[in-house]
Amino acid sequence: GLNPLTEDDAGVFYGRTGDIQHVLEKIRQPHADSDAHILVIQGDSGVGKSSFLRAGILARLQRDNDRFAVLPVVRPGTGLVDGESGLLRSLEAFSRRSESPLAIDEVRERLNLAGRSLERLLQRLEADTRPAGARPRTIVLAIDQGEELFESGQLESFHHFVAPLLDRQVGDPTRVRLNFLLVLTIRSDHLHRLHGHDLFKRSKLDYYVLRPMNVSSYGDVIKGPTLRM
Repeated sequence: GLNPLTEDDAGVFYGRTGDIQHVLEKIRQPHADSDAHILVIQGDSGVGKSSFLRAGILARLQRDNDRFAVLPVVRPGTGLVDGESGLLRSLEAFSRRSESPLAIDEVRERLNLAGRSLERLLQRLEADTRPAGARPRTIVLAIDQGEELFESGQLESFHHFVAPLLDRQVGDPTRVRLNFLLVLTIRSDHLHRLHGHDLFKRSKLDYYVLRPMNVSSYGDVIKGPTLRM
């Protein structure tokens, strides 16, 4: 299929204004009962979830840098941790925004530490990249094509590294204070696999159903980019 649009294409991403506004409202509303939550963007194959995530949602959160620290998108298909678009490369790329970037081997070494290693590394990277005078921000980790988590043993890696960020109890002495949002895109026909996993059963999940674009938006898709030329 066609390659999805990316954050760099936000200026030519048209036709989803209403969807973007609804999702951003979900993300920005306060969650007093938790400092970690999950937003699931579900939709049929080919509906445009990847472009919507990258050029629609993440690009706008990146502009709100005083409130959100957005990591590069993770795609688990080639390996959730070590893959070409895995967690290691996402963290290494994010660290480049700080004055003391980490090499990928350093990221791997820190992730292999005992305890809540990803939690502590994210806390450090958020602080190192935080704009002067800003309060601690919400860290946003996006996993695109989440159905790939259920293939080739990726759930084991997810449970080891990411689950502690979501399955935290107040009063736990190992718990790190961290505002965390996981955004997960998934095909609707794989949603039952998400619901069958214990972690997601225990976690607070918000959902947004991305439907096929309304015919009335086709004009914006065609005309919008040309007006910017």
